[in-house]
Order: sequence, then C-alpha cells, then structure tokens
Amino acid sequence: MTEVRLIGMGHIDLLPILMEHEVSRNALSPYDLAIPFENSIDLTTISIGAAVSLLNDLNWYLSRYVEEALIREPSIHKKEWLSRQLAVAIRNEKIRPRNSNKFLKIYSTISSDNTLKLTQPAFLTREQLATTKSTHQVSESSFYIRLLATEFPEKFLSQ
Repeated sequence: MTEVRLIGMGHIDLLPILMEHEVSRNALSPYDLAIPFENSIDLTTISIGAAVSLLNDLNWYLSRYVEEALIREPSIHKKEWLSRQLAVAIRNEKIRPRNSNKFLKIYSTISSDNTLKLTQPAFLTREQLATTKSTHQVSESSFYIRLLATEFPEKFLSQ
C-alpha cells in the first residue's frame, strides 16, 4: 500500500480547511485519515498511480494550504518518502527508482504541548549524510524525503 502525507502551511489548520471544501472533502472521504503530527494528514492508497491521481484531484487545495505533498511507496523504499514531483517522474518512468536517492530533505519531530511538531528541514545529499555530522538533529523521529535535483537548493550542494 502506498502512503500519502500532506503537511499544511504554518498559518492554517489543514484538516478542518480541507473538510470545509466539498471537492476536497469528497476526494478524501474514501480514506482513513490519520494525523501523525501537528498540521498534517496521512492516508493510504493502493498504488503510486492512485496517490498521484489523488494529489492531482486536490491540486487547487494543495497550492493554497499544503507545504509538502509526499508519497511513500514501499516497493521503492520502506521508510523514505518521495516528493510529489519525484513520485510523478517515477510513475511516468522518467526516473528509475534506484536513481532517485541522491537528494534528501530531512524533517525531525519534537514534542511540544502534548503534540508532535516538525522542525525546520535539513537538505543533504546522500553523500553528505554519510560523511558529515549535520547541524540538524537526525534521530529516530526523522523522516527522509527524496527530491529531484531541481528541487534541491543549490546553496546546499557546496556544504
């Protein structure tokens, strides 16, 4: 099963906003929604194609209320997430899954007021992760997002 994670923009409460709109409410209604940490939603679909299709259906709302739309496909990696753009490229066979693991965005969670919150993300290449100690705290609560090269900020390539 393929997972989808939506991380809301900081100034809104994602789930109530999506439920206010008929189209997004109807698109999400077949799924069991979970809230893994503050201002986020997780759900499970049957495939990477179904996940991409759902995100396409929600595109209007994603552009206004969502900071990150992620997909985790166990056949690619059991723990790492894919950015939406990378998932589309893999689904469309423009990139092979084994060639998709160079650029990473890493979030960690912290506990605050009985809820989990995201830290600011760190951007690292796979090589940087393996060879350097990041100033960003990478822990058991961290989750990794694979990015396309075009999504990876240039300023982090030389660090």
